[in-house]
Amino acid sequence: MPRALQYGFYSGKCGNKDVEAIIQGVVSARFARDPTIVAALLRLQFHDCFVLGCDASILLDGPSSEKTAFPNLSVRGYDLIDEIKAAVEAACPGVVSCADIIIAAARDAVALAGGMPYRVPMGRRDGTVGLASNVVLPSPFMSVQQALQIYQQKGFNVFDMVLQLGAHTVGVTHCSFVDGRLYDFNGSGKPDPSMNTVLLNDLKQICPPQSSTDNIVDLDQNPTSVNRVDNSYYRQLMQNRGVLPIDQALASDPSTRWIVQLLSSTNLFPPLFNNALVKLGSSQVLTGTQGQIRKIAERYLLFSVQESGISELDTGDVKQLWTETANYPNAGQRTKRLTSLATIWWVVWTERNKIIFNDGTPNASRAIGRVVSLTKDWTEVLAP
Repeated sequence: MPRALQYGFYSGKCGNKDVEAIIQGVVSARFARDPTIVAALLRLQFHDCFVLGCDASILLDGPSSEKTAFPNLSVRGYDLIDEIKAAVEAACPGVVSCADIIIAAARDAVALAGGMPYRVPMGRRDGTVGLASNVVLPSPFMSVQQALQIYQQKGFNVFDMVLQLGAHTVGVTHCSFVDGRLYDFNGSGKPDPSMNTVLLNDLKQICPPQSSTDNIVDLDQNPTSVNRVDNSYYRQLMQNRGVLPIDQALASDPSTRWIVQLLSSTNLFPPLFNNALVKLGSSQVLTGTQGQIRKIAERYLLFSVQESGISELDTGDVKQLWTETANYPNAGQRTKRLTSLATIWWVVWTERNKIIFNDGTPNASRAIGRVVSLTKDWTEVLAP
């Protein structure tokens, strides 16, 4: 665990307000209406932490943000994080990070779904960059060894991987992720021979061939445990009742089968799952003065001039400078001035983000005067 993360980090920072209790209250209210929020929050934590670390970058809006990456298109729970953030800000403005809220919300969801309550260290700060191009997540169609390689690159071992996949004890997938195992396993034109025949027939009813509807399939096929955090998922795997290819592969690959056997036949899953979530939640965190404390969970972020467009900023003066510089008669000076302008757009990015995250407004016009002034100064200094 990074030293800057602490248990009870927010104690005394918000007067007599217990921000973790506020988070728990909002999550509990949502869970009472929608138990599927547990799976959504666990997935949100994983998809945030596994990319650039637990920095809430997955919450950022933008044309090429992490949200827009294909694996994240079905991620849910953003509205709940917004609701929690608003409640926390009302009680303790500018103190609690969105990154900590994601971690705390997932923790509370696990306990509400019958898992073992656990503590999480706090003190994360929010990132200001979240690009779709950074999103590299293990695919449900990978082999165990392929997935393990990605986990190891992130600092996790085989035990961590099997435990993190234990989040499939809750949640759903869709027929499009299962059809291959039902009708054309590895291009054979036949079902996956390892799949339990009862499960195979059940899933064929849910996912008929060439259906125009991408129906929902529970990841834990024990109907009494669909929304419960327990070891039923592993017991299903030992009966060849895994749904996703990676799930069932855990029970057949020699490097992971023994872990599945252990977790399916003992009471070790609850505490070990909690430990795995704490480890995941401590991955590559920003602390201290790094990053930001966002006032609003979802903020629009300017990732690059090309991606979001200069016109969005209403930067007529900067555009004029760019045009004049591009037409500069001296080739050497033109190159240096263009380099200067390219550099100054980094300042646009930085200044705009500071305003957004510190003041909570998407209007970056306050930064433009400074940017234009700096642009003029830099082009004069850098050009001979």
